[in-house]
Amino acid sequence: MDKDAVRDFYDADPAREWARLEACWLEYAITRRFIKKHLPAAAARVLDLGGGPGRYAIDLAKIGCLVDLADLSPANIAYATKKAAEACISLTSAKAADARNLQPYKEESYDMVLCLGPLYHLHNEADRAKVVTECLRVAKPGAVLFFGFISHLAPYYYLLKTQPETFPKRSPFFRDILYDGRYQAPTKGDSFFTDAYFIDPLEIEPFMSRFGLQPIELFGAESIAAQSENHLAELDEITKNHWLEHLASLATHRAALLASEHVIYVGRKT
Repeated sequence: MDKDAVRDFYDADPAREWARLEACWLEYAITRRFIKKHLPAAAARVLDLGGGPGRYAIDLAKIGCLVDLADLSPANIAYATKKAAEACISLTSAKAADARNLQPYKEESYDMVLCLGPLYHLHNEADRAKVVTECLRVAKPGAVLFFGFISHLAPYYYLLKTQPETFPKRSPFFRDILYDGRYQAPTKGDSFFTDAYFIDPLEIEPFMSRFGLQPIELFGAESIAAQSENHLAELDEITKNHWLEHLASLATHRAALLASEHVIYVGRKT
């Protein structure tokens, strides 16, 4: 993983991730539900690590949480600060940081830690383990932690619903992702993402079992509808909300873990 390349990708357009979570409404809506479901208290101390332009951080601050936002991209941090001001709320802090080194953050400080982005930009397993270890270090005993992963099938789901006609030129990358998980963005030419690591969803729980967390649940952020997200967004609000309720209830089903682009592990620090 080229740290500079990942940072530069997000620095180039911090509004892109904010807008993506509007377009990827299922991921956003279902993840928000699970975060609020496991929030220990309205005034909880939360670290949103790799929180990008601050969508979840601002949501939590609005309901009274004390939220520290950290992200590799300084431009994301600046954008999040602007969006927080527009919403007339304050984040406790917003700083550029590498998820592998959280030394500026004190041990056992947080009731909840969100790590929804960093793990899927790290090619090296030791780096991914370091991120989890650092999150555990800053979490209080009993804290709830969220760790986000991107499925190795996600590029297929994304292309099927957005640009299926581009598959012939991209299929070699996708085959590599299926078997190796690593995506190295080309320095020139076509790239659908920055450097990333894509995981078989069935390997998430074995990886997370090393860290002594009490498992709570594993859910697919798009439930069983990753390829149908665009069509569902066009429905009237009543029908759309009926779908959302049902899809959220199916998000922990084994089928949803395989059908989602983003899969999120929820555990408790013992």
